[in-house]
Amino acid sequence: MSAFLLYILKVALLTAVFVLLYHLLLRRDTFHRTARIVLVSPLTDYQRSRREKYFRRKK
Repeated sequence: MSAFLLYILKVALLTAVFVLLYHLLLRRDTFHRTARIVLVSPLTDYQRSRREKYFRRKK
């Protein structure tokens, strides 16, 4: 299996797990701020990790 297909499979699986957890844990939550934090935090963590890898490579 090519690396690209393996990447797509991993992304699809992780997205499905994330959506499932969101629906199980936060679907009925009326605190919209909490749901927003849960949805945005993986994005900011990903950006931080990419930034760290970039600067580590530059040194």
